[in-house]
Amino acid sequence: MAFLDPSTVIAGDIASVKGAIDRSKSPQSLPAAVMVKVNQWSASQDAWGITTVPPTSLVPAGAVKGGGANNPMMNAGQSIQAAAGGVKFGALVVFSGEATCDTAQNATTLADMGKLILNMAQMQAGQDATAAALIKSASVTASGNVVKISASLPQDVFQAMLQSGKKATTGGSMRKK
Repeated sequence: MAFLDPSTVIAGDIASVKGAIDRSKSPQSLPAAVMVKVNQWSASQDAWGITTVPPTSLVPAGAVKGGGANNPMMNAGQSIQAAAGGVKFGALVVFSGEATCDTAQNATTLADMGKLILNMAQMQAGQDATAAALIKSASVTASGNVVKISASLPQDVFQAMLQSGKKATTGGSMRKK
């Protein structure tokens, strides 16, 4: 990971980060369609990221265990051609994301898979009120070849969730292998 300037962070393997640093020294204009997305997410989100390549192309070969042709989750993800996501902070913390699929049918399949996961998560949330609230607020929709997902939490609940997560990772209950 490297900070190019106060508002730009790049991450990846060493060769990719070095390449991005080199390219930043002689910048090229982005395609107009990408600039539209950058402006859209920048104007509506406090923190955001986009990829104009299939997210699966960013995962090193062999990095995903248990994948393959028989894994419906991996198959659904294979159709994603571009993706974006962000978070907007305020009294309500809103998480948003979108995935552009190769076809409308694959977008519908991906959205249905997302809804199935949300339904399963809702059944597993049990007594965790924060998880239940986040899952209940979640929405997954498909429109054409784009899948949109959003979820929100009140700011105080989000902060409490971060604090409990911080305690869990810094507390004495963590063991080294």
